[in-house]
Amino acid sequence: MASTLVKGPPHTEASPSPVSIHSDSESLAESSRSPQHETHRTNRHHPYSRHSHPSPPKLHFTMKSLGRNNQPDIGLTDVIKGRDILLKGLSSLSNETLALIAMAKHASLKTVRQNILQLGWEIEEAECHKLVLKAIEQEGKKRLEMAESEYSLFKKLVADRDLPTLSQDVEYL
Repeated sequence: MASTLVKGPPHTEASPSPVSIHSDSESLAESSRSPQHETHRTNRHHPYSRHSHPSPPKLHFTMKSLGRNNQPDIGLTDVIKGRDILLKGLSSLSNETLALIAMAKHASLKTVRQNILQLGWEIEEAECHKLVLKAIEQEGKKRLEMAESEYSLFKKLVADRDLPTLSQDVEYL
C-alpha cells in the first residue's frame, strides 16, 4: 500500500495513523475496509464519556421529585428513608469530621446572614443617593427658574428698546 503519512504523534505498526493520503483509489478502498481500521474506529477517543443509563429506581425517584408522573412530591416514606440514610452516613463519620461539618454549616449560616445585612446597607445607600439626586434636581430647578426670569427680563429690555436707548440703559446699570 503506497501512502504518505501526515505529521502527527508517532504511531506504532499496531496502531496506524488515522490520517493518511493515499496515492491510488484502490489502496484507499482496501484500507477503509481493513480490520485494523474497524478496530481503530470503534476504539477512538470520545470527548464525552458514555455513561450507562440510570437505574429504574433512580428514574422513578427523579420523575417523582419533578412531579412528572402525576404523583405527589416526596412522601413520608421517602422522607423516613432519606433520614435513615443520612443518619447511617453520619454515624460512619468520626467526631472530628462531624465537628468540621458543623463548623462549615455555621460558617454558611454566617455568610448568608452577612450577605443579607450587606444587601440591607446597599439598599440604604441607594435610597440616600436617591435623596441626594432629588436635592440636586431641586437646586437645578431653582437655577432654571432664575435663568428663565433673567432671560425674560433681558428679552423685555431688548425688545422694547432701540440700540441707542439700550446703550444708555447699559451705561446706567
